[in-house]
Amino acid sequence: MLVEAGYSLGHRLLCLQRPMLRGDDVADLQLRLSHLGFDPGRIDGIFGPQTEQAVSAFQRNTGLVCDRVCGDDTVEALDQLGRGGELTSVTVVREAERLRTSTRRLEHLIVALGTDGSELAGALADEVRSILHEVAAQVSVLDGDWSAQATYCNDLRADLYVGLEILPDVRVDAAHFGVEGFESLGGRRLAEAIIEELPAVPGWGSGTVSGRRSPILRETRSPAVLLRIGAPEVVDQQHGMIATAVVRAVQQWPELVAAPST
Repeated sequence: MLVEAGYSLGHRLLCLQRPMLRGDDVADLQLRLSHLGFDPGRIDGIFGPQTEQAVSAFQRNTGLVCDRVCGDDTVEALDQLGRGGELTSVTVVREAERLRTSTRRLEHLIVALGTDGSELAGALADEVRSILHEVAAQVSVLDGDWSAQATYCNDLRADLYVGLEILPDVRVDAAHFGVEGFESLGGRRLAEAIIEELPAVPGWGSGTVSGRRSPILRETRSPAVLLRIGAPEVVDQQHGMIATAVVRAVQQWPELVAAPST
């Protein structure tokens, strides 16, 4: 993450590669393209096929050589067209519309659950899966590191992802993907619903919802939430209520994302 933060737009050529280029310069490029109406997909700092298509469309529309590479000429054109005012993203609007029109009924949802690898998080995920199976949702519990889980989730074509991470101290935070100029609407609404449903436990307070750029949130294509919760003894005592809260939030999610964006 430190290396990625060291890149500024224009310091290197940006194009589709394997492995894909990552960095704050890519995120800046994506935000500028989206501001001008060229949809690069999520503002995730990963130069993927959709970002390449957006660069190509921008180059064609501005009379540049359409080589699908963001170099000095493309950056200069972006600077000239994107000056003035706060950058807003067409990607946010398109995600909201896609969710509103395509979200499935609860019984048809494909839900992916992930854990930090701890026994406690695994037991909690199994309990969530057991309850969700009762309402006929398709549920898979994933393992491996966060990036591996994101890959599995994408391969599953999951409708949403919930990760569970056990913290050593007494606090709770539901994180969704969010960076400057973009946040996942579907992820934020699920995170808010989870915090709303969690039981009142001394030390937790009301919990927090935050936008983060951690690998599991950034690399998962579906709306994703990482529930960071602790301490272990509190989670162990409240695991049934926590699992029920996550299930209730998932049950509400289809209606929440179908509502108009605010």
